[in-house]
Amino acid sequence: MKSKRAFAKFSLQRGTFILCLFFAISISLAAQSANTKPNISQDELTPKGETTGWSQGNLVPNLMFNDVYTKQFDLYSLLDKPLIIEFTSLKCSQCTSNKTALKSFYKRYNINILSITTDEHINQLRKFIKDNKLNWSTVYDDATKYDQETFSKGKFDQEPKFLLITPDKRIHSIFYNTRDIGKLGVTLKTYFSSY
Repeated sequence: MKSKRAFAKFSLQRGTFILCLFFAISISLAAQSANTKPNISQDELTPKGETTGWSQGNLVPNLMFNDVYTKQFDLYSLLDKPLIIEFTSLKCSQCTSNKTALKSFYKRYNINILSITTDEHINQLRKFIKDNKLNWSTVYDDATKYDQETFSKGKFDQEPKFLLITPDKRIHSIFYNTRDIGKLGVTLKTYFSSY
């Protein structure tokens, strides 16, 4: 009889401990998620009084990013030379095959590239980046999903696949199809031949 009471007391204590541990972990996770900033957010460095937007010819707003390796940077820091923003996903076979052309543009024209992806499996994404020797920043789009918050301010007619932004912080060209990689190449060639 004594051992049954001891076992019941032990079970109650263990159950209370597990419940308290679960409660502490829940509070900790809630605090972490409340303090976690999105991987893409608008920055205060955007010039005041200047109209910004996501249409061809517009000045782009400065955005803050956290890449898949948690490195922080802002959009304007990439605009010391022309920048291609690529909207991508590992689930898109055309997007992954476009990496060969993007690597060629990166080397040939000495440009910056920023990949924005909706892939949630960061370790798989990091492996893809390493295996394919992609030497540019990749950001997981955890907040916008292309058509909400930050990028909805651009009022894109449809989801873009590539943006070419020039060092004057203006959108030079917008491409809406992953198969437009060839048109992007022609646009880069024309852009660089005029300098």
